[in-house]
Parts: sequence; structure tokens; C-alpha cells
Amino acid sequence: MRMVVGLAVFSLFWLQGGRAWSGEEAGDEVIEMIVQLVKEQDRDMRGLAFQQIREEIPGERATKRLAAVLPELAPEAQAGLLEALGDRRDAAARPAVLEMLTSKQDLVRAAALRALGNLGTEAEVTLLAEQAAQGSPPEQ
Repeated sequence: MRMVVGLAVFSLFWLQGGRAWSGEEAGDEVIEMIVQLVKEQDRDMRGLAFQQIREEIPGERATKRLAAVLPELAPEAQAGLLEALGDRRDAAARPAVLEMLTSKQDLVRAAALRALGNLGTEAEVTLLAEQAAQGSPPEQ
């Protein structure tokens, strides 16, 4: 399975001139392939997806689609996706990141706080300061 997905990603990029998109937005086919990689049980495959999210898949539409997947994922995958979305610095992810602050999982809340550090506005400064002072150890 890993080999098939890896070859599919490579083929898609090669067909589009070595880039995961044409123009300034990633195509639906590429976005959906990355969504499927994010949902993979295999950490290496998810890692490949997170790298692509950070470096190769541009556009607000991609950010919104990826953020919409967060509730469907296991906590470890949620944390990885939150970090990748934070690294994108696309404010379109902000509402989904804020929702993840209510997770029961420390790992997820901590990743949401880190992402919010890159995506938040002045409105979140107090929240971030409070969590740094009073949150659980992973949140601090």
C-alpha cells in the first residue's frame, strides 16, 4: 500500500510539472490524495502528508479541506495535522484550530496551542498566556 500511494503522489506531481498544483491553488485530486495520506495508520505515510501540507500544497481551499478532517482523526494524527496547519500560517485554519482547544487529549490541545501561536490574532494573546501559565505540562 505504501509503495502504491507513494508512486501515486510522485506520478501526480510529475504530471503537473514537478509541483503539486497548477496556479496558486492545489487541485482537488491532489488535496484528496493528501487527505487520504493524513488518514493513514502508517506514521511514515502521515509524515509524508504533513511535509506536503507544509511545503507543497498551497491555497486557502486546501487549508479548509485539511482542517475539516481534524475531527475524524486519531489524537496523534490530529496533533500532526495541527502542527502542519500552523506551519502553513494560513488563517483559514484558525476556526478549526480553536475548536481543537477543547479536546480531551493533552497532545491535541498542546498542538492546537502551538498552531494558534502562528495563526492567532490579538484576541488569542490572553488565552495563550493563560495556557502557558496554567495549562497542563504539554500545553505549557
